[in-house]
Amino acid sequence: MEENIDVLEADIAVLEEALALVSLQIRAALGHVDVHHGVGYDLVHGHYVGIAHVTVADGVIIGATVDEYFLPYSWGIIGEIGEQENPEEDQFFVRGIRDRNNIYAKYLVIAGYECTGHVEGEEGSQSPKYMCDIDGTQVEIEEWVAADEANAREYAESFGEFTTWADSEHNFIADEDFNRHETYETADASASVHILKSIAPYWRFGALGWLGNARATEAAVLGLSLSGDEELVRDEDDNLWSVDDAVTGATWNDFSDYFETLVRAYNNAISE
Repeated sequence: MEENIDVLEADIAVLEEALALVSLQIRAALGHVDVHHGVGYDLVHGHYVGIAHVTVADGVIIGATVDEYFLPYSWGIIGEIGEQENPEEDQFFVRGIRDRNNIYAKYLVIAGYECTGHVEGEEGSQSPKYMCDIDGTQVEIEEWVAADEANAREYAESFGEFTTWADSEHNFIADEDFNRHETYETADASASVHILKSIAPYWRFGALGWLGNARATEAAVLGLSLSGDEELVRDEDDNLWSVDDAVTGATWNDFSDYFETLVRAYNNAISE
């Protein structure tokens, strides 16, 4: 009997929190409370630029979205190695994990910067690396993105209102003179469709996939005031993440990356 009461009290507490959130959302929509919007950027999942939008009222999040921009780790691919024995002078081979053996374009323009690629690592775990001339200094693009939120934002904003790669002015596969390459096109199955994961056909399988995990992560921060000190724990049995004592519906590996991007967005919102 006592256990049933504890469960009932817990359910009532959850319902009260949900009602308080809905009430605040209604008040915000009616203009009865000040609303602030924030955007956060960060390197997430190793090879992507995360972006988070939050809406904050009375110090708590009442709306949130997360998304990701592909980096050249994806859109620099121009084909599979297959039976090709050696790369052309303007190509390089990357033999990565899970038999991802791809041909990459050696020259790219990334966010308007001239970049040259090479391969690093041992066969079976290799990665592409692009060194870019940024303000006279050679910088690896993913390290540059991770170094400062302003850099991640610059990369994301360089795509503008992205529609197709043919119309992309500041990001494209280039020749050795860094003009748009006449024949090479991005061959990645997802990045070739769109620069954003929410639109591209990325990880659309399994119980949740990318979209399901994104929606679960967004839901996890509703009604919260983020400090960045929250305890993030992943259950070993069902892979579900918890934020402090609240269990989320998200299972993706790098939940902490996306959460950090939401924290940045929250801090940017409350600093308006």
